[in-house]
Amino acid sequence: MAADDYAIVIGISGYPGLSSLEGPGNDVDLFTQWLRKKDGGNLPKKNISICTSRFCLSKKFDPSCCEQIEEARPNREDIEKLFRPWVIAGTLGNTSGRRLYIFASGHGFGKASDSHTNPMDTALYTANADVYFGLHVAVTAYANWLAQAAVFDEIVLVMDCCRTKNLMHPFTYPVLPNTSHDPEKARKVRKFYAFASPWGNAAKEKRFMERGNRTYGIFTIALLEALAKARANRLGNVKGETIKKYIHNVIDEIAGDTKVPPPEIDLGNYHDLIWFTREDATSPYKPLVTITLPEFRGNEICHIQNGALEALDSIPFTSERLSVSLDPGLYKFSIEGTDRNKLIQLLNDDIEITI
Repeated sequence: MAADDYAIVIGISGYPGLSSLEGPGNDVDLFTQWLRKKDGGNLPKKNISICTSRFCLSKKFDPSCCEQIEEARPNREDIEKLFRPWVIAGTLGNTSGRRLYIFASGHGFGKASDSHTNPMDTALYTANADVYFGLHVAVTAYANWLAQAAVFDEIVLVMDCCRTKNLMHPFTYPVLPNTSHDPEKARKVRKFYAFASPWGNAAKEKRFMERGNRTYGIFTIALLEALAKARANRLGNVKGETIKKYIHNVIDEIAGDTKVPPPEIDLGNYHDLIWFTREDATSPYKPLVTITLPEFRGNEICHIQNGALEALDSIPFTSERLSVSLDPGLYKFSIEGTDRNKLIQLLNDDIEITI
């Protein structure tokens, strides 16, 4: 059991002052289930702090009972209480564990700035926000502060919310202790920051018939599918880069008729973190070839040949990126009806090519 891992899980569906959502509560349920699974996060139940429209700081809360927007929960104080123990630990210079998961689903926005100096700045609207008073929590600010303080060895941040800019709502940073941190420790904190949409774009939710006709965030479903199906490397490890590639490859298929922008996933500047290790990863490892078409038109087909130019497969592109697992060897990739092709020697590592 991952006794040194912790999680803060936030989902806000009820917004009396904005449009309410259907997905965040279900997103929280799915991600929490993965956190508890032995072949998932494997966290003890006591290490997971949950704050949602249904369940606010261990007290049942019914949003339908709110007569005023001001009474809606969770509010900023409810959410910031979840981070307080770790901020205190960081102020005291203490390391609190191996990994912290931060999951947030609901309405959100990105910092509006012409200079756009920190493109990761993203906030989650609290339940008592409205169009006039954009009350929010700058979740990325907490993640960044905890990383700088090296409170955990790893920070996994997942935000399934919009990152559109709202000029009416200034981005407000939390009041955090101004303490000095060890820059070398901060540099070695491994990160996985995942956003449902790039800065300036909206996230989308969708009703999934195959999941009991319930609504979920499209990005959350893509993430959970990646965690369930992404291939382990030859050591059995599923790393952040693998999860990132899997999400990019399946998000359009999961979205279906709903148009979604490509998610933004940042792996930080230090070593890629290992999400988990698959104990059953005993089959020979086949490296992953990811092919990018800069001029994707929607009807391209990729033909794959071996070193003897024998045809192996023909795969249609459904987006500008296509991934295929192959045994090590010499391969030629060609785009049907064009003179675009590439010859590669595939070794034991994943590779990305552009045709």
